[in-house]
Amino acid sequence: MGHPPTQTTTNVSVQQNYSSGQDAAKAFFDGLEKQGIEVVARDGINIQTPLGRRIPDGIIRVSGKLIGIEVKSGNASRSAFQGAKDMYINMYGGKAVGDKAARYGIKQIEGMRTFFVP
Repeated sequence: MGHPPTQTTTNVSVQQNYSSGQDAAKAFFDGLEKQGIEVVARDGINIQTPLGRRIPDGIIRVSGKLIGIEVKSGNASRSAFQGAKDMYINMYGGKAVGDKAARYGIKQIEGMRTFFVP
């Protein structure tokens, strides 16, 4: 039987996962821009829903609509709770709140999409 991970090991693992997720999101948004898709924001914009806030990796504009984008890499998965929030946003939209939303002039998000990348 192995020993449980130490706090240091756990923190390093979480940081590595976060870093690889951030790298995957950057590459994903770079690819969208190369295809001519407007990336409005690449950092966490708070989207208010009745289920709580949703913070996508970025926001794109497609046919005049602002869409939140979540990039999941490696073994990352979307939780059922994230899925429920996304469904709400896709059906009713979500109010963008906070300093970052104000800085980008974003008031309403009209959809959410999650992309899974290696």
